[in-house]
Amino acid sequence: MFSDAEYSEHVAAAYDDGQHLPPHTMRQWVDLFVRHAGHPGPRTVLDLGCGTGRFTPLLAEAFDALVVGVEPSEPMLTVARAGRSHPRVDYRGGNAESIPLPDASCDLTLIFQVVQHFSDPARAAAETARVTRPGGRVLIHGFFAGRGYRRAHSAYFPSAHGIEESRLPGMAETIGHFTAAGLRPGGTHRWEMDLATSRKAYYERLSHRALSIFQYLSESEIESGLSTLRAEADSETVPRPVPQPAELLVLHKPHS
Repeated sequence: MFSDAEYSEHVAAAYDDGQHLPPHTMRQWVDLFVRHAGHPGPRTVLDLGCGTGRFTPLLAEAFDALVVGVEPSEPMLTVARAGRSHPRVDYRGGNAESIPLPDASCDLTLIFQVVQHFSDPARAAAETARVTRPGGRVLIHGFFAGRGYRRAHSAYFPSAHGIEESRLPGMAETIGHFTAAGLRPGGTHRWEMDLATSRKAYYERLSHRALSIFQYLSESEIESGLSTLRAEADSETVPRPVPQPAELLVLHKPHS
């Protein structure tokens, strides 16, 4: 997972704007989490790699549950605690390879756009399984190599797709780590989400440069891509949503 060094105070402050999703997309995600959380609903939820807490209070409200947001970056936690406090949310420093929770303490774990940052995927899977109660669920949203789709930004930054394909984990590889840790796959849900409500909103999102792929692109490619997107935004007379494929991987921990 990203460390404090990788998520500076500047990056943390810009992260919300740079990773912003439209309200209706956020609601769709939460509805999807509720649908796949299992019954009865969870009493304790872990938001692993919670970042600035964009989902953490929403999970507390959706499930009427205690939610623990675990994040290794202190600057990100500072933003979360300042802007997304909630009476049923507890933000804690920690990482996926050493989760600061007791065994079998969580009914549901959300891992949202974090698996590609695991420093030790097998250890992270084992830790997730350790803190999951029998019958509990683990929901993972991430981008995986070889899935046959491109992320929206690849239309503006031609090198991005190839770099991401070479660096992202595979779906089968990820499932293998969690299966070896004792969890069982429960299928995937694939859909197309609105990443932004218009080209203007998408330009504003990317202009914060909060995408991790930017650290692997040349400045000239970034500037060229942003310039192209800005021109599209300026000429857009009727706002059109910017779509992007998304997947949710569902796993569960057997009772025995």
